[in-house]
Amino acid sequence: MGEEKAARNLFENILDGIIVVSPDGNIIQINESAKTLFHVQDAELRHLRMSDLLDNHDYTETYQNREIEMEREGNKRFLSVSQSTIEEYGVQLGKLIIVRDFTEIRQAAEEMKHLQAELQKAQKMEAIGLLAGGVAHDLNNILSGLVSYPELILLHLPEDSPLKKPIKAIQESGMRAADVVEDLLTIARGVAITKEVSNLNIIVEEYLASAEHRQLEKIHPFVNFTNDLDPDLLNVSCSKIHITKAIMNLVVNALEAIEGSGTVNISTYNRYLDEPLKGYEQVRRGEHTVLSVSDDGPSIPSEELQR
Repeated sequence: MGEEKAARNLFENILDGIIVVSPDGNIIQINESAKTLFHVQDAELRHLRMSDLLDNHDYTETYQNREIEMEREGNKRFLSVSQSTIEEYGVQLGKLIIVRDFTEIRQAAEEMKHLQAELQKAQKMEAIGLLAGGVAHDLNNILSGLVSYPELILLHLPEDSPLKKPIKAIQESGMRAADVVEDLLTIARGVAITKEVSNLNIIVEEYLASAEHRQLEKIHPFVNFTNDLDPDLLNVSCSKIHITKAIMNLVVNALEAIEGSGTVNISTYNRYLDEPLKGYEQVRRGEHTVLSVSDDGPSIPSEELQR
């Protein structure tokens, strides 16, 4: 009696789910862990079969540690199932099924994998930032004369001087190079140096009127450029230089995706998030403005999305 009681206590208190199934698939015994895992009430046991607990379960097989996914009440669980035959004097009495729920272990492993990927990304960005900071420092030294001296020369040139136009071109090139340095410093520091309150509609309109965009229109005469800008768009705090460059890069990418003729559309709109946007850790709940550049070219292949 002592051994039988000990076996009964082990059966009822072990954390793994244990189920005994008859040869025809009916459940004969089930312990408390299995009842909790499968949300089974005692009153239901008389009519339950193993296939009621695990969809399409084949109770005739014998195997060890087979991984099975189960969804109950909208929650996905990951189970390890072992199934062996119960025999006595060569007669099969049924199956012994042991179920272990390793959902938390699986989720922890996935979270660890995600954290490792984020750590690698952070280390890569840190290395790029150090490199960018060094390059920006060297370029600043070179550009100091290229940006300042043309201004001094222009102050002393007469209005009709033939040198005025090329010197202005040198000055403008120096200013564009200074924007590149600011880009590098943004990478090095992880944040834009200068921010101001702006409206994305104004930034989009200024970009569409820029010489860079007009040049793209000439290169791609069969592409139609449209825009859908929300007149009630909220203002944002941003670096206008970087937003403008982001728009230009997105438009160029859209143009490259179009084969022959097509349409590139720039749109803006307000969006309220009830909860943080999944996949974007810095996008919190609340009011946001959205800038979207879309095209009607072929979509990005799934194998390339991670890049």
